[in-house]
This record gives sequence, C-alpha cells and structure tokens, in this order.
Amino acid sequence: MKGGRAVNFMIPLTGISILFLCYWCVVNQYIVVKWSAIFKKLNENVVFGIFITCMLFWLQYLFQMFFDR
Repeated sequence: MKGGRAVNFMIPLTGISILFLCYWCVVNQYIVVKWSAIFKKLNENVVFGIFITCMLFWLQYLFQMFFDR
C-alpha cells in the first residue's frame, strides 16, 4: 500500500517538473532575446546541457523510486 501512496505522491512532482520545464523555456527565451547573438549561442548550449543533465538525473531518481519498491 505504501508503494501506491508513493506513486500518487510522485504524480504531482512530475507535473511540477513539466511546469518548471515550460517556465524555464519561456524565461530562457526572454533572457536570450536581451543578449547578443554570439553570447546567446554559447549560453544556450551551456545552460541547456546543464538543464538536460539535471533532468536526466531527476528521471533516473524517479525510476529508482518506482522500480526499487
């Protein structure tokens, strides 16, 4: 029963992470418009790489919580 409760608790966290992804994309586009093209390109790649890495670690953590129970 604890496993089911954990799944119910994880669904809002997944929704929050999706909302955060959308929010981050909007903020990133707003910031990018303000900066110069060359710096924009560099910044986009670096920040996006860091963000994707964090998301992959988060997904790995979610899968561990789901399948280790």
